[in-house]
Amino acid sequence: MKNDGFTLVEALISLFIASLVLISLQFVVPLLKQISDAPKGTVLQTITHQLETQKYTITSATLTSARLKSYEGKDMYLEVKNDKLQLSGSSAGQIILMQNVTDLAVDNSNNYLNLTITTNKGKFSSILHLKKTVQNE
Repeated sequence: MKNDGFTLVEALISLFIASLVLISLQFVVPLLKQISDAPKGTVLQTITHQLETQKYTITSATLTSARLKSYEGKDMYLEVKNDKLQLSGSSAGQIILMQNVTDLAVDNSNNYLNLTITTNKGKFSSILHLKKTVQNE
């Protein structure tokens, strides 16, 4: 007589293996979350480097935002809205650069912008070296 079902021993072994997998996932998932959270200072430096390599130029700056011009000639604004550091333009949409940012302070020097962001983890600064353009209005 042929029996196509599992024996009790086979069922218990498969349940044991499944429980080991679930227990190991319980410990691995929090470690992956810690690894994926890059330090905010590093993220800000990466953002400023990307803006420099994409050849943006500075049109003007206020204490809390910077007006940039893309290489295509589009006006873009680097500012904080809804706790997000974003690059937005009227005809270009928006690019969210960083989440959980409460404030952006822009120090406009002659040759660069010193950007300081405030998050729930502290303040972080980075220097943005861009060419300045003359505003035609």
